[in-house]
Amino acid sequence: MEPLESILKDLRDRYQSETPPPNPEAKTTPPSTTNRLTSLDALLQELGSNLSTQSPNLSKKPATQPQSLNSDLQHFAQEQQAKRQQAIAEKAQAWLDSLDLLSGEGLWFEDFAQKYPSRLAAAIDFLACSSHSDIH
Repeated sequence: MEPLESILKDLRDRYQSETPPPNPEAKTTPPSTTNRLTSLDALLQELGSNLSTQSPNLSKKPATQPQSLNSDLQHFAQEQQAKRQQAIAEKAQAWLDSLDLLSGEGLWFEDFAQKYPSRLAAAIDFLACSSHSDIH
């Protein structure tokens, strides 16, 4: 807002410096000078009113940027979560592929997997639980 005010002040100063100094002998101001001052004042008032009507819009723009940033961050987090889930699913599928179904672990897993909608879902859950037990 300040740069616009300084431009308006510069315009006012320039315009007023172009007008001749008051002549004590002349009792009236020439009509052309009066018209120019009136039109300049009208222009300055219009610019000032445009500034005051635009300032609420200017204050809204920064408020939308954090929302956009928040949306971008959420989108990024969702993408990262999807990548993690994909990596876990690939690891579980590799584990399933290497599982010997006739071994003790394989027989136990087949019984365990019956409670899940798919063998892959059971493998994901099993690997998640076993990785947590390794940490503790």
